[in-house]
Amino acid sequence: MRKKYRRKGIGKSVSYQVFNLHKGKWEVFQKEINKPAQLFWNKIINKYANGNFTERFESEKLIQNFTS
Repeated sequence: MRKKYRRKGIGKSVSYQVFNLHKGKWEVFQKEINKPAQLFWNKIINKYANGNFTERFESEKLIQNFTS
C-alpha cells in the first residue's frame, strides 16, 4: 500500500470484508524478510480472530492460520 494511505484503517477494513465474505479456514503468509507485512497481518488476524489463530515459520514464510 502506498505510504500516504497507511494507518488510515483501509487495509483492516478491506481485510475484514474479505474474511467475512469468504467464511472458512484461512492461511495467510508473508515472506520472512518482510517484517512490516508480518506486523500488519499479525495485528489484523489477532484482532479479527480474537487471538484464536496459529502462526508458524515454514519455507522462509511466516504463516497464520485461522477460521473466519
